[in-house]
Amino acid sequence: LGGLVFTVVLFLLGSRPETSRFLFFDLGKADAAFVSFSNGARFLINTGRHFPSDQSYWILRPYLMASGIENLDGLLVTKTDAAHAGGFRTLVRHIGLRNVWIPFGSDEKKRDRYVKSSFLKRVTVTALSEGDRIEAGSDREVYIQILAAHAGKIDAFLISDRGHKMLYVSSAEENVLKTLLSHTSLKYDVVFLPHHESGI
Repeated sequence: LGGLVFTVVLFLLGSRPETSRFLFFDLGKADAAFVSFSNGARFLINTGRHFPSDQSYWILRPYLMASGIENLDGLLVTKTDAAHAGGFRTLVRHIGLRNVWIPFGSDEKKRDRYVKSSFLKRVTVTALSEGDRIEAGSDREVYIQILAAHAGKIDAFLISDRGHKMLYVSSAEENVLKTLLSHTSLKYDVVFLPHHESGI
């Protein structure tokens, strides 16, 4: 009887639903974040720069490896430049990746330099515009929605995990704030605004 009770307790502990987890990395003049959804989907936002210090290798990779994360469901790059996507090639050498989302209208030369390479055969790269939505698994209440984007940059997006909502603002320029104020719901549990490029 004791063994049966022990087995049931282990099963219940092992089958507990995960909770949402947001971790923000301070990369100086760039921002990056790791998002773990309650359904188990795991996403990274931006990869940091490659030069003069490879932030993907020295900051992001150690965290992911220490957390036992060998694969990501997706990577959202808010701007295809050296500060936000420079560490992309380092990341894909060490971490498995299925999907990459970049802003619609990204500069082709920069996109090809930072995101496109010969070892991306198994990775799908998709361009996103304002209003587009990334489904994180089969649960329709777990997603990322682009709220503001222009000129090849994703300026703000919503991370929704069932009842929890986080607003991620990469740029607080006047036009971005006006776009955000035009949305019907401004109820968020967390608002993240990087200290750089805030425009405030």
